[in-house]
Amino acid sequence: MQKSINRPPDAARISILMTGVVSQAGRRAVKDFAGLGLSHPAARALMQMPGAGKIRCGALAALCGLDAAALSRVLRALGAKELITRRRSRKDQRAIEIKLTPKGKALARQCVEIDASRQSLMLQGAAGADVECFTGLLARMSGNLGMAPVAPARRGGDGAAA
Repeated sequence: MQKSINRPPDAARISILMTGVVSQAGRRAVKDFAGLGLSHPAARALMQMPGAGKIRCGALAALCGLDAAALSRVLRALGAKELITRRRSRKDQRAIEIKLTPKGKALARQCVEIDASRQSLMLQGAAGADVECFTGLLARMSGNLGMAPVAPARRGGDGAAA
């Protein structure tokens, strides 16, 4: 007779539900952003770039949860589509600064709208207090797993993350 693992039922349920939600949300994101000609990581990068300013590669990589090599591939693709410009920082020649082009800003706004729509669908019927509690719980869980803290997105006047 096989011995069962003593695991609280709620813990198993949380893990199964989270895995399912992340998987389904990821599939939807891939499909939604492909309609704009973007990969999911490229769309995430566009949404994290300041609408009216520049950002360094290292800061963008951290915001997107990508390593330097993956971000480099994303930035090459975005540059080829003329959605971003890249140049060396005047203050620190080792640093590369990225800035959205007007075309990139327009596409970033579309990405933000798509992302907000998917998030609204996921949170449909949830009270504001529930969402706030859930967000705090996810942040704590991320920290417990050693993930870098995720700052809340700030939206600029043009719709892109600021």
